[in-house]
Amino acid sequence: MRLGEALALRWSDVDLAGRALRLRDAKAGARTVHLGATAVAILDAVELKSGYVAHGADADRPLSHTTMEKAWRQLRKRTEIDGGRPHNLRHSVGTFAALSGANAFAVRDLLGHKTLAMTGRYVERAADTVRAATDAVSNRVAAALNAGTTMPAEVIKITDRR
Repeated sequence: MRLGEALALRWSDVDLAGRALRLRDAKAGARTVHLGATAVAILDAVELKSGYVAHGADADRPLSHTTMEKAWRQLRKRTEIDGGRPHNLRHSVGTFAALSGANAFAVRDLLGHKTLAMTGRYVERAADTVRAATDAVSNRVAAALNAGTTMPAEVIKITDRR
């Protein structure tokens, strides 16, 4: 989710049984954010489930961007992580989804983008993924060529006879 979407999230938008968040007013319009089992377990462990999900002392007021930025700086300092913004986590989600085999449409929907072009900006290209796809395709072609025979396919030279 975008930071603004996360800070605006109310418990009334959380559907733990359905493993989803129902965003009424996201950047690209209303959308559903599907939750993994770990996220559901973390949210389920929260005792106070009213008001805003991310809040300070008053659950009826969302955590401010300023407070979030201060907490982010403290987290980075304690973990000795230089640089980085919360928004970088969206890039990581897009990249990890693509590396796990999700197609561009699934990554688009996961990130809540309207277009595949925007999704492409978030997904880092990984040579290993392309190599793995190349190997999978070439192995299937080789298997098809060798189907029904115990001998490997023979490579023959093609000449141009005009």
